[in-house]
Amino acid sequence: MAWDVKLGTVLADLSTDIGFDLGIPGLGLETEGDITLGVEWELDLGFGLSFEDGFFFDVSDPHELLFDFDVTLPASIVGTLAFLELRGTDKSLDFDPGAGTDMRNTGLGATFKVDLFDDGGGGDGKIGFTEFGDLGLNAGVAASATAALGLELGLSGELFSEIFGEGAGDVIAGFPKVTSDFLFLWELGSRVAGGSLEDIGNNSTFLSFGDLGNQGFAAIQEGLQVVAFENVALDLGTFLS
Repeated sequence: MAWDVKLGTVLADLSTDIGFDLGIPGLGLETEGDITLGVEWELDLGFGLSFEDGFFFDVSDPHELLFDFDVTLPASIVGTLAFLELRGTDKSLDFDPGAGTDMRNTGLGATFKVDLFDDGGGGDGKIGFTEFGDLGLNAGVAASATAALGLELGLSGELFSEIFGEGAGDVIAGFPKVTSDFLFLWELGSRVAGGSLEDIGNNSTFLSFGDLGNQGFAAIQEGLQVVAFENVALDLGTFLS
C-alpha cells in the first residue's frame, strides 16, 4: 500500500502600481499598469507499507518541496529626467533568433526545490526506518530576470504641458524620438515559467546550492546571458514629416 500526499497553497497574489516622486519637476518614475507578485508552494510526499520494507517513504519524486515566486511587470514604465522622457513598453521579443525562437516578456522569478533521495544506492526510491542514514537531500534554485522592452526616448510631454499648458504636450508628442528594442536576460539554472508549479519543477533545470556555493560570484556573473539594444531607429514624428 502506498499513499501520495500533496499539500500546497498560494501564499500571495498581489498587484500594485508604483510612483517615484522627489518633488522635483521633471524627475520621476511611474508605471502604467500593475506590478503583480505571486508566491506559491507545494509539498509532494509519498509513504507506504509493505511486507518487504515495512513503513517507508517514497522519495522517487524529483522534488518533494517546491517554493516559487513570480513577478510580472506592468505594461510600461515611464521615467522622466528634466525635459527628457524614456518610455519602456513590455513586448514579446526573440532572445535566440539564430537557433529557432525563444520568445520572452519582461518579468522575474525564482523557484526553489528540495529533493529527497536514496543516497545508499538502493535504486527503488524507498527509504525505510532502517535506512534513514541513507536519506540524501539536494536543494537547488532556478531563477531568471528578463527585460523585453520597446524603448522610446523623446521630449517629456508631461513636463511641457505643466510649463506651457495642455496644448504643448500634444505638440511635443509629434517631435522626433529615438526608438529601440532592449533585451536583458540573467539566469541561474534554467527556469521554465508557465503552467502549474509542478510543470515548472519538472521542466526547469536547477542549480544546486552546493554548486552555487562552490562557484560563488562566478555563478551570478555567468548567469548574465543577454544585454542588447536592437532595431535602433530615429522616428521623425509628425512635426517634421
